[in-house]
Amino acid sequence: MTAVESLCQSARALLSASPVWIMLGLAAGPGAAATTFVPASQDNTLIEDADGALSNGAGDGIWAGRTGQPEGQSIRRAVLAFDLSGALPTSAEITSVTLQLTLVQGNPTTTLAVHRLNQSWGEGASSFPGGQGAASEPGDATWKHTFYDISLWASPGGDFAPTASAAIFSRAENVFTWTSSELLSDVQSWLADPESNHGWIVLGDETVGSTSVRFGSRELDVVADRPMLIVEHLQSVPLLRPGSLLLLVLALSGLGAVCSKPRVADALSAAPERPRTNLA
Repeated sequence: MTAVESLCQSARALLSASPVWIMLGLAAGPGAAATTFVPASQDNTLIEDADGALSNGAGDGIWAGRTGQPEGQSIRRAVLAFDLSGALPTSAEITSVTLQLTLVQGNPTTTLAVHRLNQSWGEGASSFPGGQGAASEPGDATWKHTFYDISLWASPGGDFAPTASAAIFSRAENVFTWTSSELLSDVQSWLADPESNHGWIVLGDETVGSTSVRFGSRELDVVADRPMLIVEHLQSVPLLRPGSLLLLVLALSGLGAVCSKPRVADALSAAPERPRTNLA
């Protein structure tokens, strides 16, 4: 057996052995860190009104808390959702989720709690610059309706998980952020089951009047002040098929032609397939 034939035989042995990645000095890494910014796909304010006559689907603000209006008309709850379809790769391993809202009016001194919504809801054409809202339009979410005036919440004021996904916010000037393992869990479950993605509802202090706050909505003129979901994740980096790398080495050493005989080609084609990507 010549030295070249011996080398080719060794190549076949490497390709047929189980720990090919180790013998080639390659290993699947933990993935590349990435951050994805997802803008809100819809938002609205549930305005306390027994008949569901008021909404603010196309307004430039979403409200949470309690206004100074009379009892039975004063509570406001912001609802917002983020379409994750195509926003994140299916291979993403989520490491952190942050909800970001920008304060436009008010000064909250208490907790603003973020709860997961349990029903789908709508955003219609109603619009009013203040917290009192405008007449509900078809498809609007209202205090009574998920979609005005077709379907109803099981309970007036919205159907949501009793336990908050996040209740403690951080503030940097007018930018408010919420980060928690529960928010991460919500997003992870929505990726696995998109039909369950109904977004969140934000509850302010509903016990004291004139404590409501207004955050910028997705219709706000200042794009940077619109709601944003910030998802940090690891994107897996699959490695090159070992057979391809080995062929490259052999080609560079002038042995590609010799080792491309049928019996070696068969061994190469039998090597396990691996995903391809560009290594950073």
